[in-house]
Amino acid sequence: MANARHSWSIREGLILELETQTGLVGQGEAAPLPGHSVESLDEVEASLNALRFERRLDDGFPGGAKEGISRYISELEGRLPPSAAFAVETALFDLLGHHHRASVADLLNAASSVETGTATLVPRLSADDMRTIVRRASQEGTRTFKLKVGALGLDEDLALARMLREIAGPYARIRLDGNQSIAPTDVGSWLDRSFGIDPEFFEEPTSLDGLEALEESPVPLAIDESLREPARALSLLDRSWLRAVVIKPMVLGGLLPALEIANIVRGQGLDVVVSHLFDGPVAHAAASCLALSVASDEVDAGLGLHDALRAWPQALYAHIDGAIVRRPEAAPFGLGLPRVFELLR
Repeated sequence: MANARHSWSIREGLILELETQTGLVGQGEAAPLPGHSVESLDEVEASLNALRFERRLDDGFPGGAKEGISRYISELEGRLPPSAAFAVETALFDLLGHHHRASVADLLNAASSVETGTATLVPRLSADDMRTIVRRASQEGTRTFKLKVGALGLDEDLALARMLREIAGPYARIRLDGNQSIAPTDVGSWLDRSFGIDPEFFEEPTSLDGLEALEESPVPLAIDESLREPARALSLLDRSWLRAVVIKPMVLGGLLPALEIANIVRGQGLDVVVSHLFDGPVAHAAASCLALSVASDEVDAGLGLHDALRAWPQALYAHIDGAIVRRPEAAPFGLGLPRVFELLR
């Protein structure tokens, strides 16, 4: 009952369709990010082409959607790279959501939210351009802004961060993201000087080795890329400087592994931020369902509209409304998406 085809956005990605004999369709997406993901798209396609999907919906996933899909995916262990596993798992959740007439968010957590806030990524621009973007986003309800730092050097990057703070105002939430670019020997200076910006947190300022050696920080930190080594990353949950964990289901190999980590993190009293790899609409919708299942009023998801999504028909990202991701009312089952291939014909 499987049908896999390609669909292209600004960068390469693969859309997977699973279709039953009765016409129900589940969609998944694999979009490994070069330089971040461990697998290539060619490896993803080869692994999916080698699979055969032959299982009845009624008795092939006993014990509920989560339990049944978890057992099925475990049977494929070692045969799928992370983004391919995410695509298969997402398509199964979407399919079972339509079968049971339920949202994927509710299949993940029966007490899931209807909507959650999202952060806006601010590009590196002039003061006037940054002011225009931030003010427009604020009018749309954005309360959290994210700035990438570490590329230009301490003085220039923190000058941009101070400018963002001035434009956004004292009550806005500012996230700084170093993408592990700061040397462990320099991270102390960065953290000390970012204190005056009052960041919500500083995400992955340095390598995992550097974080493990860090005893204290004047500002809260978050981990993201470190989760490529989950055991080591989760050993940091008791550090006093840790505020949040950024979870990307495409990297972790699915919604269920991501949900498991999210529950561990929340059990430690820390915040969970669900984010993406600048994927396409199916993966974004899946990440949005995960965000709704673990939503908190205290922290916004990293799921704002980005350029790779704007390349697709607007109907595929209608669940994004300004600074809010919400469950679609017009299509409440599964991922809440129309069929991608029908829109692209």
